[in-house]
Amino acid sequence: MLHRVGDVLTYHWRLRLTFDAAGATRIAAFFRKNLSGIVSNLSLGLMMGMTPALVATFTPFSFDTRHVTLSSGFIAVASGVIGPGVLHTAEFWNAILGTVSMAVLNVGVSFGLALSLAMRSRQMRPEQARTLRRAVGRKMLANPLRVLFPSKQR
Repeated sequence: MLHRVGDVLTYHWRLRLTFDAAGATRIAAFFRKNLSGIVSNLSLGLMMGMTPALVATFTPFSFDTRHVTLSSGFIAVASGVIGPGVLHTAEFWNAILGTVSMAVLNVGVSFGLALSLAMRSRQMRPEQARTLRRAVGRKMLANPLRVLFPSKQR
């Protein structure tokens, strides 16, 4: 809005020449509506991707961000701004469920990739790998919390 991007795009001569006046107006309306979301997601992605590399390059510290951490932070900040009434909205609980499902998916994919790499390093035959996957799957379905809180048996 500050730089009137919508107006600039509506009357941009190349857009009008390429897409005609109606097309330029549609493009301008799209960017007027979506530009802030596009730029914020792009900048967040660049910051998430580049910050750990830059920090590791110039300092002795390791720095990493996770999607679940960011989503939980966004939910907490939004809840603080909106107030206690947010607990009665479907959007809040959808955000919570989305963050939990993201965490489960992250752990599941990481575990699956680690298991696959371990089986390859052991050069397991396909039937052995299938047997191991089934056994792990049965254990996880029987007691899913055991993945997070393993027993203290030796």
